[in-house]
Amino acid sequence: MKNSILFIPLLLLLACSSHQKEELILSQEKMIDVLLDVQLSETYFQNNSSMIKSETFNPLPSEYYNHIFEKNQITKLQFDESLKFYQTDLPTFKLIYDSVAARIELMKEAN
Repeated sequence: MKNSILFIPLLLLLACSSHQKEELILSQEKMIDVLLDVQLSETYFQNNSSMIKSETFNPLPSEYYNHIFEKNQITKLQFDESLKFYQTDLPTFKLIYDSVAARIELMKEAN
């Protein structure tokens, strides 16, 4: 009896935390939109930054990420949790990145 009394609150806690975590995960389509913006911003930054004097990669400044998050109406936490989530499912993660690459190719062809 005592074990079942402890088990029920634990089960409820796990169910609530699982539901909250699901709410943080972006849809695949939203993740594609965000990663496209990240990729475009990184390319712009790398090509136009006067601070870059070497062949090494310089990370995108946080202001760029903040703008991307605002534009897409998401939080850094949502982005981070979604990235972690999709990285655990490599076939889906590959599909997401393939979609980003396809959109970039379409943008190139349009110009």
